[in-house]
Amino acid sequence: MKTFFFKNLVTSVLLFMLVACTDGVDLQENPTHSVSISKVLRFNSSTELSQQIELLKEADKLGVNLSSLTKSINSNFVSLRQSLIDEGLSEFTDADLQEITNEELIYEPEDSIITDQYLASVLNSEREIMIGDKMYKYIEKGLVEYTPTDENEEIVRGYDYNSIPQDLPQGERIALGNDVALITIDYNQGTISGVPVPNQNGSITLVNDVTIPASSVNRTKYTKENTGANWLQALISGYLGTNVTLVNEFDANHRMKLRMYNQDYILYRAVGFTVRMQQKTLGIWWRKKAQEFRYGWSAIEVEYKYDNPVFSPEVPPNPSGITRPKYPTTITKKFPYSNTDVVLFNIPIVDYDLTTGDINKLFATGLAQVKGDIFSFMNSNPNQKDNPKGLFTIDNDARRILVVYPQGEEVAYNEGRDVVRWELQWFSGNCVIGFSTGGNGWSTEVKEFSQAVTCTILRGQIYAAVKYNNEWKACIIETE
Repeated sequence: MKTFFFKNLVTSVLLFMLVACTDGVDLQENPTHSVSISKVLRFNSSTELSQQIELLKEADKLGVNLSSLTKSINSNFVSLRQSLIDEGLSEFTDADLQEITNEELIYEPEDSIITDQYLASVLNSEREIMIGDKMYKYIEKGLVEYTPTDENEEIVRGYDYNSIPQDLPQGERIALGNDVALITIDYNQGTISGVPVPNQNGSITLVNDVTIPASSVNRTKYTKENTGANWLQALISGYLGTNVTLVNEFDANHRMKLRMYNQDYILYRAVGFTVRMQQKTLGIWWRKKAQEFRYGWSAIEVEYKYDNPVFSPEVPPNPSGITRPKYPTTITKKFPYSNTDVVLFNIPIVDYDLTTGDINKLFATGLAQVKGDIFSFMNSNPNQKDNPKGLFTIDNDARRILVVYPQGEEVAYNEGRDVVRWELQWFSGNCVIGFSTGGNGWSTEVKEFSQAVTCTILRGQIYAAVKYNNEWKACIIETE
C-alpha cells in the first residue's frame, strides 16, 4: 500500500514538473502554425529537455507508464516509442497476443535512428519536437530545424534529401530554405557487433562472489581508434557516436543482450547502456523477466584534465601551523555512479604505474602501498570505515588527476531490462581533502575543484550478467 501511494505521489510530482515546461504555450490555436504543432511536446531549451528526460527515467524506474505521462501533458501527443509498439502489436492475432500475455513478454521495439528510448518517449510518431519557437524533426540525414509555418513545412516535406552528400561531418549545418536548416547526424558511426575474443582470465567474479566461467562469458576488447582514444574512452568522452551490441545465448530462444551507446542527437546526448533478457516467440525477440540482473564495472581509471594545475606548486598555507604534505593524502567525493562517498588515497606520480594493462593489479598494489594511510585515516574517521576506497595521483605537469575507482555493481531482481545512464560527472565542485600530519594526526578542509576540460576512462571494463533458470551468462566490454 505504501509503495502504491509513493508511486502515485511521485507520478503526480513528475507530471506537475513536466507540465510546467509547456505552461503558457498554446499548442493548438496559433493561426500562424501548421496543425502538426498540436501533436508535439514543447520545451523552452535543450537543457530543459535533458532535465525532463531525466525525470522520465526516474518515472520509468518506478514502473510509471511513460506514454500516459506524456499524453497527460498533450492529449494529441503519441510518442515515437508508443507508435512503434502499437504498429508492431497490430500485426498479431488475438491468439498470438494471449500467448504473449501468458509468457509475460514485453514488446520493446527500437526505432531505426532514435535508439534512446527516453528521447523516443518525447518525440512524436514523426520524430518531431519543439524547443522554444523552433520545430525539430529527426530524419535519416540528421536534424531538420525550422519555424513551424505552412511554407516551411512544405519545404521540409518536399526537399530531396538524397541530394545531400553522405560523408558530411557530424553537426554540419546546411540551409534548405530561408528559415529551414539541416544539421547532419551520423547515427551509425562506429557501430560494432561484439565478437568473443580469447580470454586471458576467462571468468568474471561478481560482487555477490558468483564466478561465471569463461564458457559463459562473451567478452569484447577494443583497441585505439584513429581519434587517439580507445572505444571505451570515446564512449564516455563523446569523441564519436558509437553503438556496440553484445549477445550471449542461453539457448536458441533465450538470450541476454548488452548494448552500449554514445550518440549525439544535437539537442540531447545519450550515453549509457541497456541490459535485456529476451525470448524469441513468433519470430520476434521480446523482453522477458529474468531472476537476477547484475551490471557494473571493474576497477576503472579515469583521467580528469584541467586548464591549470589542480594544486598550487607551493606548499598550501596552514593556519594551524602543523606541518603537512604538499598534496592531500585523501580526497572524499561522491562516486559518479552511486550515492556513496568514496575515499581516495594519494599515490605520488613517481610511484604510480602508468603502463600496466591490468587495472585490477594496479588497484591492489596501490592499496597495499597506502595501507598505512588507510589505517590511520579510518582510525581518525570511524564513520567512513565502510566507504569504498580508491586511489588518485596528481600530475600537475600535465594538469590532470588520475583516479582509480573501486569495483561497483548494481543489482535488480525479476526484471527484463535495465537502463544505465553513464553521464559521467565531472570531478568538480566541493570535495573534502585530508592531510596526514604524522601518526594518527589529520587536518581536513573543503576544496572546490573547477570543472575538468576533459574526462576520459583510460583502463577498466564494464559488464552485465543475467541469471535465468539458475544459469548465469555475462557480457564484458573492456579496454586493451
